[in-house]
Amino acid sequence: MKIEQIKEKLKTNEYDFLREDKKLSDNIIILTLGGSHAYGMDKEGSDLDVRGIALNPKEEILLGTDFEQVVNVDTDTTVYSFNKMIQLLTSNNPNTIEILGCKPEYYLHLSEIGKELLDNRKMFLSKICIHTFGGYAGSQLRRMENKAARLVGQAQNEAYILKSISNAKYDFKNRYYPHNDSDVELYIDKAVQEAEKFAEEDKKRREEVEIRNNADQMIYQCEKSMNEMGDKLDDADKAPVNEQIEKLKETVKGNDTEAIKKDTEELQQRFYKIAEKIYAQQQPQGNVAPDGEPAGEPTADGNVKVDDFKVDDND
Repeated sequence: MKIEQIKEKLKTNEYDFLREDKKLSDNIIILTLGGSHAYGMDKEGSDLDVRGIALNPKEEILLGTDFEQVVNVDTDTTVYSFNKMIQLLTSNNPNTIEILGCKPEYYLHLSEIGKELLDNRKMFLSKICIHTFGGYAGSQLRRMENKAARLVGQAQNEAYILKSISNAKYDFKNRYYPHNDSDVELYIDKAVQEAEKFAEEDKKRREEVEIRNNADQMIYQCEKSMNEMGDKLDDADKAPVNEQIEKLKETVKGNDTEAIKKDTEELQQRFYKIAEKIYAQQQPQGNVAPDGEPAGEPTADGNVKVDDFKVDDND
């Protein structure tokens, strides 16, 4: 969406709240773009995010109150109060300081006070942004790691906890209470030992799950194949396999993984025997040439040996 189209869109009824809300209306000093449009990464179908700043009404200044912000969810629009914005800017808040750094053509509305604020935007930039922007990026990373941690085992969870502690050590004393570095180290040492213990438990648990999955899969495949074979086998041939299927079903209900593994292997062997029998029944009795004569014996390399066969180079 081009800037001219955006300006026209803001004139529609959808954005009437900007003109009708008493906290906004004539109090708006800056109205600009946010999100993908602000960064030049928008494409067809991208959401339109509008950000703005409005002066606090006189009564709020006199009474010491603050509406802080007006959010319109339907249009993805957020307009901050001037008082709230100054607090956020002086703390180098990543979500708001970018409002002062848009391209000139992206400012949809700019009053004289808004221009003055932009002219002095360097006043709000400080080394604090190292921590605020870095902290924001770190918090997003932790959110992803927290989500990922729910999908892994205890060993990975312990490793994640250790990493979090290591990252926080530099400001533990300021954020919590004075302590000796050895206090944290002792905890980490203990956690490392526990992580190693849980790693072995996780490995054992994964093996148990794999054994159970193999058993369930073997039962399913055998039952499916037995039904497909139908009358190709008599009851005497089917009986050993069916008996082992029922036995394995009962074994799977228990917690003895060695027994499950053993019964799964036994079922596999019994099924292979009747599968070989079916395969043998489907094969022709010997190799026969088109004229009814024996075609010869198969050799080790899979070819057929024919006696007294000679190739005449003159043909």
